[in-house]
Amino acid sequence: MFPSTAGHPVQQPLCLPVSSEQGPPHPVDAPDCLANWAFASPATAGAARFAVTFTRTRLALTAWAGDLDIAATAVKELMLNAAHHVGTGEVSLILTVSEDQDLIIQVVDEDPHFKGFDEATAAMEPTGLHRIRALGGEITWGLLEQGGKAVQVRLHAASQ
Repeated sequence: MFPSTAGHPVQQPLCLPVSSEQGPPHPVDAPDCLANWAFASPATAGAARFAVTFTRTRLALTAWAGDLDIAATAVKELMLNAAHHVGTGEVSLILTVSEDQDLIIQVVDEDPHFKGFDEATAAMEPTGLHRIRALGGEITWGLLEQGGKAVQVRLHAASQ
């Protein structure tokens, strides 16, 4: 699902979400995955607010070992970034908790471009991606076979 693109490979999580031809990406069950969830929404700032609540609720219910504030910040920044850069269209959020308590956050949108990725993640000014990296998130992105792209953040619970 996440082929290497222009030097920006997206590591496949243990519970790889898949897409159907008739809807947004959705999670799949996998034996080495504790939990995963997904939802799709129009790409708006309101989607980011809902995504934060969605994330906090799901992770709290599963007693995720990581920092909920860091996870919520990462989700908020990714969703706001997608809403800002995608404009109209749909954005999907996929959350996966692996057996080792890593949280894999994926935001999928219809725009196959990610201009300025390296600059945004390396920037010293407070961009959303820079904030995520400063909080310990490993950020990657890749193109999707069905079109669009996925931006992925991996948060390690043990390091938080």
